[in-house]
Amino acid sequence: MCAGNTGGGTSAEVSRNRSPASKRPRTGRPRSEGIGTAVLEAAIDLLAERGIKETTMSAVIDRSGAARASVYLRWPNLAALLASAARQAMGRDALMPSGDISSDCARAAEQTQVVLAHAKFRSLLPAILSGMLTHSPDRIDFADLIPERAAMAQQYASLAAMSGLRTDIRPELATDMIMGAMLCKMLATGEAPDATDAAQVLDVLLRGLRVSAALELDQADPARLEGGPER
Repeated sequence: MCAGNTGGGTSAEVSRNRSPASKRPRTGRPRSEGIGTAVLEAAIDLLAERGIKETTMSAVIDRSGAARASVYLRWPNLAALLASAARQAMGRDALMPSGDISSDCARAAEQTQVVLAHAKFRSLLPAILSGMLTHSPDRIDFADLIPERAAMAQQYASLAAMSGLRTDIRPELATDMIMGAMLCKMLATGEAPDATDAAQVLDVLLRGLRVSAALELDQADPARLEGGPER
């Protein structure tokens, strides 16, 4: 004996009237695939709103709605989380060496200019600098924030001689000069560097890195590197 339809409609009508699960508003914790983004965006918001001192793991977890265990699984400490959040705010992935120093310097100059022009990153800059200069165990490690610096330096040390570039300088100097010059421009003027600034920094840098330029300076002033790095 079959049971009759006592719900006031056919099973097809009931199915049509039921809202699909995908259209229902989500509540509770973020889905696993969105945890990373939710946590990083929460950290970015807190850094911009409250600064480095009030951006704690607990505050980020509360703001994001993520499970504490899930957050610590991805970021074992606050320093790692803050570095990841700052990197997220840059809007660019880390640059990895291509095997061509000059080309990579050009890429680094373009990337630095774009990142410093990014409003979200600029809003975090005071908190980021404060986080790097503190002596707290939660200090933001520059190597975590800019991992390409070490990679580019290693490439420079390996390829400079065969590329006709100077070997009497710190291998990190090329990257440091690019970032430092454009950051200094922004701090001095309150304006982000533009593409022209990036091109000028790159031109001056590459001219100075060439061995021929260094030899000309040596001939003009033999004592210029006294006390500097050994050749």
